[in-house]
Amino acid sequence: MVVFVVLALGLVPLALCKVLLCPIRDPLPFLHKYYKSGDLIIAGIMSQIFIDSRPATFENRPSEELFDDFLFMTQNYQHILALDFAVKEINENSQILPNITLGFDIYNSHFSASWTYHASMELLSTQGRFIPNYKCDVQNNPISVITGPNSDICLHTAAILCIYKIPQISYGSAPKMDDKTQAPFFHHMFPNQAHQYLGILHLLLYFRWTWIGMISLNDETGERFVQDIVPMLSQNGICFDFIATMPPTTFLSEIEKLMAEGAETYKTIMGSTAKVLVLHGEIQTMIVLRVFLRLPDLEDIPVEEKGKIWILTAEMDFTSLPMHRNWDIDFVHGALSFAVHSVELSGFQKFLQEKNLTSEKEDGFIRQFWQQTFQCSFSNYTVDKKGGEICTGEEKLKDLPGSVFETITTAHSYGIYNGVYAVVFALQAMWASSSKYRATLSGGRPYLLDQEWWQCPEGQYPNKDQNVCLPKDISFLSYEEPLGISLATLAISFSFITALVLGIFIKHQDSPLVKANNRDLTHTLLISLLLSFLSALLFIGRPEKVTCLIRQMAFGIIFSVAVSCVLAKTVIVVLAFMATKPGSGMRRWVRKELSSSIVIACSLSQATICTVWLATFSPFPDFDMHSVTDKIVLECNEGSVTMFYCVLSFLGLLASISFTVAFVARKLPDSFNEAKFITFSMLVFCSVWVSFVPTYLSTNGKSMVAVEIFSILASSAGLLGCIFFPKCYIILLRSELNIKGQFLTQTYQHILALDFAVKEINENPLILPNFTLGFDIYNSHFTASWTYLASMELLSTHGRFIPNYKCDAQNHPVAVIAGPNSDIFLFAATILRTYKIPQISYGSAPKMDNKTQSNFFLQMSPNQVQQNMGIVHLLLYFRWTWIGVISMGDATGERFVQDMVPLLSQNGICFDFIVTMPPTTFFSEIEKLTAEGAETYTFVMGSTTKVVVLQGEIHTMIILRLFLQLPELEDIPVEATGKMWILTAQMDFTSLPFQRNWPIGFVHGALSFAIHSVELSGFQTFLQEKNLTSEKEDGFIRPFWQQAFLCSFSTSMVDKKNGEMCTGKEKLEALPRSVFETITSAPSYSIYNGVYAVVHALQNMQSSRFKYRATVYGGQWNHLDQESWQVKF
Repeated sequence: MVVFVVLALGLVPLALCKVLLCPIRDPLPFLHKYYKSGDLIIAGIMSQIFIDSRPATFENRPSEELFDDFLFMTQNYQHILALDFAVKEINENSQILPNITLGFDIYNSHFSASWTYHASMELLSTQGRFIPNYKCDVQNNPISVITGPNSDICLHTAAILCIYKIPQISYGSAPKMDDKTQAPFFHHMFPNQAHQYLGILHLLLYFRWTWIGMISLNDETGERFVQDIVPMLSQNGICFDFIATMPPTTFLSEIEKLMAEGAETYKTIMGSTAKVLVLHGEIQTMIVLRVFLRLPDLEDIPVEEKGKIWILTAEMDFTSLPMHRNWDIDFVHGALSFAVHSVELSGFQKFLQEKNLTSEKEDGFIRQFWQQTFQCSFSNYTVDKKGGEICTGEEKLKDLPGSVFETITTAHSYGIYNGVYAVVFALQAMWASSSKYRATLSGGRPYLLDQEWWQCPEGQYPNKDQNVCLPKDISFLSYEEPLGISLATLAISFSFITALVLGIFIKHQDSPLVKANNRDLTHTLLISLLLSFLSALLFIGRPEKVTCLIRQMAFGIIFSVAVSCVLAKTVIVVLAFMATKPGSGMRRWVRKELSSSIVIACSLSQATICTVWLATFSPFPDFDMHSVTDKIVLECNEGSVTMFYCVLSFLGLLASISFTVAFVARKLPDSFNEAKFITFSMLVFCSVWVSFVPTYLSTNGKSMVAVEIFSILASSAGLLGCIFFPKCYIILLRSELNIKGQFLTQTYQHILALDFAVKEINENPLILPNFTLGFDIYNSHFTASWTYLASMELLSTHGRFIPNYKCDAQNHPVAVIAGPNSDIFLFAATILRTYKIPQISYGSAPKMDNKTQSNFFLQMSPNQVQQNMGIVHLLLYFRWTWIGVISMGDATGERFVQDMVPLLSQNGICFDFIVTMPPTTFFSEIEKLTAEGAETYTFVMGSTTKVVVLQGEIHTMIILRLFLQLPELEDIPVEATGKMWILTAQMDFTSLPFQRNWPIGFVHGALSFAIHSVELSGFQTFLQEKNLTSEKEDGFIRPFWQQAFLCSFSTSMVDKKNGEMCTGKEKLEALPRSVFETITSAPSYSIYNGVYAVVHALQNMQSSRFKYRATVYGGQWNHLDQESWQVKF
């Protein structure tokens, strides 16, 4: 402790100057202060008296008239007397401070932040003049400040006094010093709180009090108390009936509020079953507690009190206000209170007995204390008005009851006494040292004339004893030190990884993944990232003229290229999607030239800024002599800080735009999800550089260089990892995903069913006489973007993508059949309903919230209600009342759960679990599903239920098969129990090519609902005749053929994958049913019926004369006015 005060005192400048008059109007004066002159002054900022003031209206200048009443916490007056006694004892001992007198200057902080700040600034002013930071004499220059008794008072003083490096000693509860700049000037007399926490724990365990209540103050100290002690008690088997807080109060002005709000809290606490209450508080908490326990009398609360054992923390003391003088104190009988170690001070009792009004004229506290403790007055008027006696000044403190004033030394007073001696011992140690303090004898007494710090010559610094100047070492971030080696190794490693990734992308430049994400931009981005990693090496090593000139320029331009490449990628994605909207003029912008223009423009803009920087304030090598005490920092002076931040600001602008555009594009459908990866990469990039600025400004020396290098490496690595590592994973480890598409071979039957229905109709002259029916089928790829694109393609002239502009009728659809998923149908309906084109859904039924959509919509699948009731009857029939439910994580899954759960619950069927499978766009999401599904698999397959109801769409079987294959794919150590699967009718047995040889044992015994379908006459023959040569316009048949028959039409692919050449003569009936089903499926049957529904509607429309006119040309009729029609059944 002595060392602490020695170091802190050495930082306090004591100055002498000519006494001047300072013409300034004084602020509101301190009404209660105690000053005793001396050669050295110890200041005290203590809370003794509370002023009950009226609220400020800011209409009049602050004056004493604003103060209504003074409330003295009489017990706290002992704190002042303890400081007075310690100073008196030291001055009377010539061996302690020979020829030096010690004085003090005590201010009352009134338990208020504003008065505490006021007192702190008063200490920095000339005695009697409030001019902070301007000292005209040394009468009021404190060598240390003793603060307390509350932690917040200490923190308020530290906010100002630590700036001037004035040592402070806290004698009350210890505040938490979060600021490292404050901690060196702060010393706590109060012990570490951890000891008290352990004491409370041992006390509770000793008496086996394991059911307790806890009350704390509603402030920062109370929160810290609860955060620290509650886990400790809980870990040792102690439970809590309640954890309550007492509101912070400023006494009289808050007592009314406390009484009003405390009634409910009182009922909770005093009516609780816990007999032991732990109360944490500060020195004034006893006042609040006494008022709190009087609430039944004050507020007429009808509650049956139960006896409580109070455990009080050491920060509390028995304090009270004058109004509490006659209140009973029965509640403390039997209470247990922790206490800080203290001993009775020799001579202190005698000092108290000699204390009287006539002995201390400069004590600004004593008259107020005297009146309130002895219940007397110095005014005859007050005696006549209120009764009482005249104060004689000869009253004795020993005659006061202990509840009003305690003559035994309290822990707080003992802390103050020791704090004064700590300062004095530190002064002795400081004077005994030879640290260049000069003293001049004046009348036989040493008097400090100049205690200012001496300074070493530039290029040197003082040693620890501050009596020798040592030469400073030159410091810079070099390749020889561990930090430089680590950063250089990281830069070279990342450069090698980037070069490797670039090689992979060049090697696979013709693969769909690389081509789909703009190959040229990708290569440019990788090259710029490679150069970014290498540019970090320019910041390591001894700064030279050339490196200083080019390193920031290289960093700025290279990063601009990288970020502009990312920006160009996201802009192209957004524009490409916008170009698919009806009437959009964006299509002409979706060109390669646009991306090149973005990169070139952004890079040239940054290059212009860097050129201006070089031409005006070019960087140069420089020496920093002052940032680090014992080092001369060799650095690159940036020349112009403004230009440096201009470069950073331009990068920030590009990064912000890139992040914004990427965020907008993150949900746009993309086969390889690059928009999502770009969003995350730019989030990482922006986070790094946003945190760089404050970190860079708060460091100095070579740490600043290290921060910039780390930011360059971290942001570049973020771009490299987030954008390219997922693609490398697909290219190297999941090559089966790096193809143009994965064919769901089973769904090819849907196309064939439509083809067969049209063929059958055209061959029957009785259905559409003199008319042929055609079809136009588009693949939606299970994505929104391709569905929108296909919908608008239908609105364009055949072979020309100009939505809503029709030059012929070759591509004019009379109806659209959409599916198999409900979301695909909804996407199509968003556009087609605008043009009133009828739509038929052959898959799961979407929920049509928009009435304008439902008028043009026909649903081939049955109402879901029948299926829901079927599930209920099935479960009840087999008495399966303990089940699990799995649904898709989309709107259809949510609707299924909302409809089914209440229905099942009403019929006595309970749930072990209700979980969702994440929606997936197959290939891009399979990796995510595999990674996230392990935990769900463990939960589902390890559950106690044997029956699982699974709701899904046509592709859900793919996810289910992958889900059940997870133990082998992810090595999940779980003993799966056998499950009875109940599948909804919307599902179908679909799979991806790589699932071809996966086992399907899980479907044995499974129960699946099915939509009614019959075998179509002639459909089997139609399938048998299907081959490559018969259908040249079928754009689906070649990829289907390759994936279904495991063959290829390319010799190079055969050589590479060791497969066979496709002959085109293979037969569909030869395929296994897990690959292609020749029996008519429910979706195919719905498509077949949907085609006939359209034809029957056309027949009805032709036979009607309502708003349809026809003109015969060569035996055929053409539609001249085909207004919208509605198919109804």
